Amino acid sequence: MNVNDLFNRQSAKSGFKQVSGTSAETAVSGTYFAVQFITECTTTAFTAQNSVTVAAVTYPAGVVVYGNITAITCSADNIYILYKS
Repeated sequence: MNVNDLFNRQSAKSGFKQVSGTSAETAVSGTYFAVQFITECTTTAFTAQNSVTVAAVTYPAGVVVYGNITAITCSADNIYILYKS
Protein backbone atom coordinates (compact mmCIF):
# COMPACT_ATOMS: atom_id res chain seq x y z
CA MET A 1 0.00 0.00 0.00
CA ASN A 2 1.41 3.41 -0.90
CA VAL A 3 0.94 6.85 0.68
CA ASN A 4 -1.89 7.76 -1.72
CA ASP A 5 -3.80 4.60 -0.78
CA LEU A 6 -3.43 5.41 2.91
CA PHE A 7 -4.62 8.99 2.36
CA ASN A 8 -7.62 7.82 0.35
CA ARG A 9 -8.63 5.45 3.16
CA GLN A 10 -8.14 8.09 5.82
CA SER A 11 -10.35 10.54 3.93
CA ALA A 12 -12.96 7.83 3.09
CA LYS A 13 -12.56 8.62 -0.60
CA SER A 14 -14.31 5.34 -1.53
CA GLY A 15 -17.23 6.24 0.73
CA PHE A 16 -18.91 4.58 3.66
CA LYS A 17 -22.16 2.91 4.68
CA GLN A 18 -23.97 4.03 7.82
CA VAL A 19 -26.00 1.28 9.47
CA SER A 20 -28.70 1.45 12.13
CA GLY A 21 -30.65 -1.42 13.59
CA THR A 22 -30.33 -5.16 13.46
CA SER A 23 -29.90 -5.70 9.71
CA ALA A 24 -27.09 -8.13 8.98
CA GLU A 25 -24.38 -6.57 6.83
CA THR A 26 -22.51 -9.14 4.78
CA ALA A 27 -19.93 -8.22 2.15
CA VAL A 28 -17.41 -9.90 -0.08
CA SER A 29 -13.84 -9.83 1.13
CA GLY A 30 -12.18 -6.49 0.44
CA THR A 31 -15.36 -4.40 0.64
CA TYR A 32 -14.88 -2.76 4.07
CA PHE A 33 -11.58 -1.96 5.80
CA ALA A 34 -12.93 -0.48 9.06
CA VAL A 35 -15.98 -0.13 11.26
CA GLN A 36 -16.56 2.88 13.51
CA PHE A 37 -19.09 2.54 16.29
CA ILE A 38 -21.08 5.80 16.50
CA THR A 39 -23.19 4.75 19.48
CA GLU A 40 -22.28 2.12 22.03
CA CYS A 41 -22.76 -1.07 20.01
CA THR A 42 -23.14 -4.71 20.96
CA THR A 43 -22.23 -7.12 18.17
CA THR A 44 -24.31 -10.22 17.67
CA ALA A 45 -22.09 -11.30 14.76
CA PHE A 46 -18.72 -9.94 13.63
CA THR A 47 -16.39 -11.55 11.08
CA ALA A 48 -13.14 -10.21 9.68
CA GLN A 49 -10.77 -12.10 7.40
CA ASN A 50 -7.62 -13.50 9.07
CA SER A 51 -8.94 -12.32 12.46
CA VAL A 52 -10.51 -13.77 15.57
CA THR A 53 -13.66 -12.00 16.71
CA VAL A 54 -16.10 -12.57 19.55
CA ALA A 55 -19.87 -12.08 19.35
CA ALA A 56 -21.78 -10.27 22.10
CA VAL A 57 -19.01 -7.73 22.70
CA THR A 58 -19.98 -4.14 23.55
CA TYR A 59 -17.85 -1.48 21.87
CA PRO A 60 -17.91 2.07 23.27
CA ALA A 61 -18.97 4.91 20.97
CA GLY A 62 -16.04 6.22 18.94
CA VAL A 63 -14.06 2.98 18.72
CA VAL A 64 -12.71 2.07 15.27
CA VAL A 65 -11.79 -1.51 14.39
CA TYR A 66 -9.64 -2.05 11.30
CA GLY A 67 -9.64 -5.22 9.24
CA ASN A 68 -11.11 -6.90 6.18
CA ILE A 69 -14.67 -6.93 7.55
CA THR A 70 -16.93 -9.46 5.85
CA ALA A 71 -19.95 -9.58 8.19
CA ILE A 72 -21.33 -7.63 11.12
CA THR A 73 -24.63 -7.39 12.97
CA CYS A 74 -25.32 -5.22 16.01
CA SER A 75 -28.21 -4.88 18.44
CA ALA A 76 -31.31 -2.76 17.76
CA ASP A 77 -30.80 1.02 17.66
CA ASN A 78 -27.00 0.70 17.43
CA ILE A 79 -25.39 2.97 14.82
CA TYR A 80 -22.10 2.24 13.11
CA ILE A 81 -20.24 3.15 9.91
CA LEU A 82 -18.54 0.70 7.55
CA TYR A 83 -15.71 2.29 5.53
CA LYS A 84 -15.36 1.06 1.94
CA SER A 85 -12.01 -0.12 0.60
